[in-house]
Amino acid sequence: WVLAGTSVGDGPPSYPITVRTHEDVPGDPQDVKVQAINSTAIHVQWKPPVEKERNGIIRGYHIHVQETKEEGKSLLNEPMRFDVLDGAALELNVSGLQPDTKYAVQVAALTRKGDGDRSQPVSVKTPGGVPNRPTVNLKILEREPEVSIELEWTRPTMTYGELLGYRLRYGVKENPLKEELTKATSHKISQLERGVEYEFRIAGKNNIGFGQETIKYLLTPEGPPTGPPANLSHRFQTPDVVCVTWDQPSRADRNGQVTHYDVQFHKKSDQSTIMDRNTTVTRAVFSNLEESAEYVFRVRAHTRAGAGPWSEREPVTTDRDIVRAPMGVRAVATSDQSVEVWWETVPSRGKIIGYQLYYTMTAVEDLDEWQQKTVALTESADLVNLEKYAQYAIAVAARTKNGKGRLSEKVTVKVKPEDVPLSLRAHEVSTHSMTLTWAPPIRLNPNNYKISYDAVKEFVDSQGITQTQVVPRRTVLLDPDTRSHTINELSPFTTYNVNVSAIPSDHTYRPPTRITVTTQMAAPQPMVKPDFYGVVNGEEIQVILPQASEEYGPINTYYLCVVPEDKMNMHKNPDQFQLDELVTNSKSNKNDRVPYIAAKFPQRNIPYTFHLGSGEAYENFVNRKLDRTMRYRIFVRAIVDTPYKHLFTSSPFSEPLSLDMREVPPGDPPRRPNPNILTDISEVSVNRNTEEAGMVWVIGPIIAALMLSIFLVLLFLIKKRRQPCKSPDQSAVTRPLMSGEIATSHAPKDPVEMRRLKFQTPGMISHP
Repeated sequence: WVLAGTSVGDGPPSYPITVRTHEDVPGDPQDVKVQAINSTAIHVQWKPPVEKERNGIIRGYHIHVQETKEEGKSLLNEPMRFDVLDGAALELNVSGLQPDTKYAVQVAALTRKGDGDRSQPVSVKTPGGVPNRPTVNLKILEREPEVSIELEWTRPTMTYGELLGYRLRYGVKENPLKEELTKATSHKISQLERGVEYEFRIAGKNNIGFGQETIKYLLTPEGPPTGPPANLSHRFQTPDVVCVTWDQPSRADRNGQVTHYDVQFHKKSDQSTIMDRNTTVTRAVFSNLEESAEYVFRVRAHTRAGAGPWSEREPVTTDRDIVRAPMGVRAVATSDQSVEVWWETVPSRGKIIGYQLYYTMTAVEDLDEWQQKTVALTESADLVNLEKYAQYAIAVAARTKNGKGRLSEKVTVKVKPEDVPLSLRAHEVSTHSMTLTWAPPIRLNPNNYKISYDAVKEFVDSQGITQTQVVPRRTVLLDPDTRSHTINELSPFTTYNVNVSAIPSDHTYRPPTRITVTTQMAAPQPMVKPDFYGVVNGEEIQVILPQASEEYGPINTYYLCVVPEDKMNMHKNPDQFQLDELVTNSKSNKNDRVPYIAAKFPQRNIPYTFHLGSGEAYENFVNRKLDRTMRYRIFVRAIVDTPYKHLFTSSPFSEPLSLDMREVPPGDPPRRPNPNILTDISEVSVNRNTEEAGMVWVIGPIIAALMLSIFLVLLFLIKKRRQPCKSPDQSAVTRPLMSGEIATSHAPKDPVEMRRLKFQTPGMISHP
């Protein structure tokens, strides 16, 4: 957060903003300790990385265990990794190790960015007492029609007692292993899967347990797939573009690593137009399909040994009455990172609900690889955050409630503005005006420039109601040589959408260059004066406080200012009281007759009613006790939240207030009107049954004033009717154009009026 300070003191802090830096991989864990539990398990302990190297929240740890040679640091076999998914864990028991074996153990911490540095290797050796590794040979006996192998091994050189037999574990690598016990030194295994890597483990056994395992790997020879791809399906990206998908053949039918697929797609009734695809992924896209047509497709897989069988044909049926594609799609770069696309609308007949835009730098057939943007019913859209100077392909499709229409022809555009005004800037932005400057387009020679601007503004008014103000679009047409223009009569604190277009000689559409400009804040509009509500317990005065409209800028602070009646302040208006002087007076208790600040309220927290003279503190300002012998006037000052200018407005003075005025009416105190509830009653509710004599002095003068007004109006009307018309005779001008009957009916009949018309006074004769 940020706060501003003056010589008087610090102001209120701004709203706090929380910022989190990006995570990174952590440093290495500390103080790693390893201890052997038994011949096949060890216990690992560690501490987290030092605080400054954690680089985020520790999500877990990786324990790396690697077998090493007895006589050195050379590594044996494949490393093992054990995952700890609890960031608070600091120990782990690692099992499944080999007896009488030396291991190097390392620990790495894990954040969202991945695993970090590993700790220094710590060596540990599992206890012996079990046979060491036998020597194993592996050979392939048969390749066709099935794969068969034979394992042969020798007796361990160190058995540590009587050798009771051997344990053989084998299976597909990284899958559960099958286990067999034998006393022989060879074993045949048949019916192995093709194109799969197998793992074989052999260990001797004594009275203590199984010894170290010898591990062998074998990649069996591949064969053509014996089964087709599975789970064929399809999905329409648009009504005339279909994406077909499938899964690999089952592992039993795969017979190796699938290298690619063949796809055939054609009309069900016409095999002469087969579309072939060769792909390495499990999907393919076919476009430009006819409406209300039946298609079929089939797929087969390949390994290095050849092709497998075709799948069954999967049907695909397109819809009838497909919505046509938008016509006349065009695109023009409006900046180094944006493009405007426009098109001719599709006749909707109520079916079209919007449009879908597709755009990409690589125009592949699969629309799922394209970027997409959904827009409402419109004729244009902006694509933003594009790569500078890159070439994009763009297509448009209409959207209905049931899906999308046909895809338009693809257009290409380079993200380099050439047909729009360049370097559009706003200068000298004030509360009511701005000056726009721009440079001419690179390629287009404009016939005119057109400036248009509008705005939609939301603000909280003086009643606390959120208002929406729509500034209608205004347009200005300028000569082609113009490079700047000043716009006046703007509203303060309003964000305007400003467009500047270059109009070509043929007056065809060209997209504008756009900027948004926010005019400066201004002082709030005038407020109403605070109102007296009543005296509370003879010590406090309850008043109703006004709120300022935020149309011209957000209100940062409200001050409730109290001015005791004094000859020096009698002729001042509220705006003439300096804030610094009021603050200084508020901190001093030397003079009770100086103006002071009774309360400070941040932003929109000004209360509707307030007890003046309570003695409480509001934001370091004391609401001083009131003197029974004095009269006070109060006003509210609203200050706009702007760092550069001191913008404020002050309400008018309240009526003079004193503790000898009437008490508060019985009942609940008034509340600020709820903008969501429409009522016909007064904002301030007072009990009508009170017999307080003060109400007579309020209602009596109002009734007397109304009766006096009615009497004066009646007197004026009576006098008006008796007053003769003094207009000059126009009959000489109008008589030739009027019928005799109409002219006669409008002739004056009053004898006095007739005399004045025939015998005019000198003043009337000289009057024009």
